[in-house]
Amino acid sequence: MPNLACQVGKGVCGISRTLPSDDTMDVIVEDFLGKIFSCHFLPEFQLDQLTALSGSGIAFAFNFIQAMSEGGVKIGLPRELSVEIANETVAGACSMIKSTKKHPVELRDAVCSPAGTTIYGIHALQKAKFSSAVIDGIMSSYNRCIELKK
Repeated sequence: MPNLACQVGKGVCGISRTLPSDDTMDVIVEDFLGKIFSCHFLPEFQLDQLTALSGSGIAFAFNFIQAMSEGGVKIGLPRELSVEIANETVAGACSMIKSTKKHPVELRDAVCSPAGTTIYGIHALQKAKFSSAVIDGIMSSYNRCIELKK
């Protein structure tokens, strides 16, 4: 299940083999599809998980960016600028995870100085059960994927 970002060469694609692994064929497939997708070879039973996480997850990321930008508007930034800053902030976070290969929690903790602005914001998100809501969203998408297969 490719996601919407394939339109800009940043999609995610799960590939399941029906034949035994063939390294040469994997390289050919990844080279061909790698121009528009990040390719992940998965067992067939995990394609539904990829669909929930990536196919649906991109909409969750859009929703998060919208919420961040609305927060920026609430504190006084113009909407267009707020959307741009929220988008650049999320893109920067994604680039850091990819380039450093560090766990997101490790990077988050590096930003949270004692008694600083970020830890107060993280506390508010945790109090609102942000992580639980996101996990529930992924689970709901996965469960719907299973239902649609029936």
